[in-house]
Amino acid sequence: MKLPKFIGARRRVLGLFLGAGLAACGARTGLVEPDEIAPSGAGSVGTAGSTQGGAPHRAGAGGAPGRAGAGGGGRGGAPGRAGAGGGGRGGAGAGGAGAGGALGHAGTGGAGAGGAGAGGGGAGGSAGAPAMLKLNCPTGPNDPRLPRLNPGIPTAVDGRLFASGAVSWHWELVREDCDAVVVDPEFVLQGSESSVMTFQALRPSPYHFTLTVRGAAGEAGTCRLELPTQSRGMRVELCWDTSQNTDLDLYLHNPFDQAPWYTAGSSSIIEGVNGTTCNVVNCTAELRLMQPRADFKYPDSPMSYCVGGPAPQEFQMLGRCPNPRSGQDNNQSLATGTAERIQIDAPLAAQSFRVMVQNFSNTPAAPHLYVYCGGAKMADVAAPPFPPSFVGSNPTSFGVMWRAVDIAPNVNAAGDTVDCAVTRPQSPLGQTPYVTIDDPSY
Repeated sequence: MKLPKFIGARRRVLGLFLGAGLAACGARTGLVEPDEIAPSGAGSVGTAGSTQGGAPHRAGAGGAPGRAGAGGGGRGGAPGRAGAGGGGRGGAGAGGAGAGGALGHAGTGGAGAGGAGAGGGGAGGSAGAPAMLKLNCPTGPNDPRLPRLNPGIPTAVDGRLFASGAVSWHWELVREDCDAVVVDPEFVLQGSESSVMTFQALRPSPYHFTLTVRGAAGEAGTCRLELPTQSRGMRVELCWDTSQNTDLDLYLHNPFDQAPWYTAGSSSIIEGVNGTTCNVVNCTAELRLMQPRADFKYPDSPMSYCVGGPAPQEFQMLGRCPNPRSGQDNNQSLATGTAERIQIDAPLAAQSFRVMVQNFSNTPAAPHLYVYCGGAKMADVAAPPFPPSFVGSNPTSFGVMWRAVDIAPNVNAAGDTVDCAVTRPQSPLGQTPYVTIDDPSY
């Protein structure tokens, strides 16, 4: 609902942050092969005989003292086994006896110097073959490895609980409900390319993700995850395809009567909006048109409940968490490209709430309505076929009004909303959907 210029407005921009991912890499090792022993010195035949014997029938004289053999470092092994570097063996401690010449006596080996100790260890080989990719996907939303999402609170999801041997990760959210309709769905997903993804939910119902991983050999695998959401009470969300240029408004009628949606005798929405309903004037954190806050006789909720929305930042600044409460007005000034939402944390049993959608700008739109109770989706209502494009022909006062659903919460003895019964209202003539033009009746 875009108000006259003297009313004033604030713009709110919400961002979507995507985190960068991490990739993990494997290494390889090698296989140890035998070291070579350094020679202990060589003598010439007949005089300073070599360590190889002299010519036939003559013994070679002892050769020069042998040199200490340096221990050779082992080489890394072939891929497949971790190759511990082989320690080289020391050179011969004493000069070896010369090998006897052909048909001759053995030459006397020179006294070699003591060989060096064990050679230094060879360089460690590289790692062996990479581990194979293995998947162990969740069995369902109650799998103990899956966290429970809390709207408004970042929650980590660890993909390593479902996949081993992966070197790349990719998380993708399945866009559903208003997330699939509006330009700015307002959820936050970080770490979409890392093993641990962080997600901040907004709507009070399960979210679905696809996790795609790849192994070092290029093999790929996919897991599909359903993450339940911890939520309370009743939530209504309105979204439409032209949310950046059409101004629709969401209304929730009080459960006490069936009074008209606008004050009797008024000639416009600005003049006629009142406390009969929770709307984008009297239910938001910042009240407008000098309207008092909508009073459905519910106490305020703890401030922690407002973290889950709608408009969590605005209500945190307000310092109270009223019931009911509404998110920002998507009037292309205060907000644009977003859904409109109304929340009641603890509705009472035996009460019924009617939901209405009004086309304030009377420009084309395809409104879509979702109802959530007790953490689950209870209704998914598509746009009415009449009037075409949800646009009235020359409206004069209240324009196109769609009474979309009636909601009756089911509340247990502890006061928790378990689910809801959702029905489609009928017009006085028994027609469904119930749509009027310039008619503010209940």
